[in-house]
Amino acid sequence: MKKFLYSLIGIIPLAIGAYFLFQNLSGNSDAMLTYLEETNEYTTNYNELIEQEVTLGEEGTPEEIVSYTEETLIPELEKILKEYKAYGEKIEKDELKKVHELDIQSMEKYIAAETEWLAGNDDKATALFEESDQLLVDFEDELNSLASKWGVEIEWEK
Repeated sequence: MKKFLYSLIGIIPLAIGAYFLFQNLSGNSDAMLTYLEETNEYTTNYNELIEQEVTLGEEGTPEEIVSYTEETLIPELEKILKEYKAYGEKIEKDELKKVHELDIQSMEKYIAAETEWLAGNDDKATALFEESDQLLVDFEDELNSLASKWGVEIEWEK
């Protein structure tokens, strides 16, 4: 029995190594790394817009916030979303494309929430912001899970 256990213990690291080698050879690891690198600019631009909105919300007047939302935030987010959707069309790995779609849905809900907020529909805006947040959490969880499955570790910036 001990001999069997030692053999089994020796096989486990070999199987794990073979799995990660397969992920590398199948292109999954490369696909994930490419995705993370190529979508970084979209994420950075999106986050900068949201940070400006938060800063303006803390320091600006209500008129400035409305103006920023109408003239800058929504048009820029729509531009990012259009480019991000086009990028998603080029993703070849179906699992990754499915995860990417969650982020697209999150952005769509966020833009819809901002639009509802501008229209004075606070309850609808709040519900859409919550949906957007949940989709973003789902996206991050699914992306982490897929990356791990494909032998890639993601380190999220705070």
